[in-house]
Amino acid sequence: MKITKKDVENTAKLSRLEFDEEQKARIQEDMNSILGYMEILNQVDTSGISDLVRPEGEMRDDKVEPSVDPAQLLKNAPKKEGTSFVVPRVID
Repeated sequence: MKITKKDVENTAKLSRLEFDEEQKARIQEDMNSILGYMEILNQVDTSGISDLVRPEGEMRDDKVEPSVDPAQLLKNAPKKEGTSFVVPRVID
């Protein structure tokens, strides 16, 4: 599958990014290069490799442990509300 200029434009639109024609061409080349590399990887014989390799001893029990006291975390906060930090709004 080859990435077309239209694919780059649609991806940019979905990402809310704007590119000039030179940048679109470079992005198209880069994306096609990545897909070419994926095709090479798809040709590798992985039939003798298990789906998941998990070394022994890495798994541990999932247990609930005490957390840090919220008051301790908030004691140096410039602004707080209840048990939350108050931060400047970044989205209108």
